Amino acid sequence: MKTFKILIPLIILSMVALYFLNRVPNVAIEGDLSEKILIFGQPNCPHCQTVKEHLDNNSLFEKLPIAYLDLSQNQAYSNLLLDKANICGLDTTNIGVPFYFYQDTCLQGDEPIIEALSQMLQ
Repeated sequence: MKTFKILIPLIILSMVALYFLNRVPNVAIEGDLSEKILIFGQPNCPHCQTVKEHLDNNSLFEKLPIAYLDLSQNQAYSNLLLDKANICGLDTTNIGVPFYFYQDTCLQGDEPIIEALSQMLQ
């Protein structure tokens, strides 16, 4: 019986800790993103990883004004993604990543994004 008195509070405390650790923070977005090429992604997305590797392997962060926004890092990025999708007239209930926004142009998927970035370098 003593074991249950100790075990139950530990289980409850663990559950509460996991709840707060798994929450994505909602932090204000720092810096001016208005002139940047916004690319939204997530770490568990293979197509996002393809785009991220393309950016890194081709030094595109140094060549173009790119901001890669990881949706798992900040809830405000998700809100910004929905705002940009609305600007493009997209159905915000069916938005996927990777997602690109620049000068009122939206693209989804690794191939269209990589193609658009390649054309910018020409």
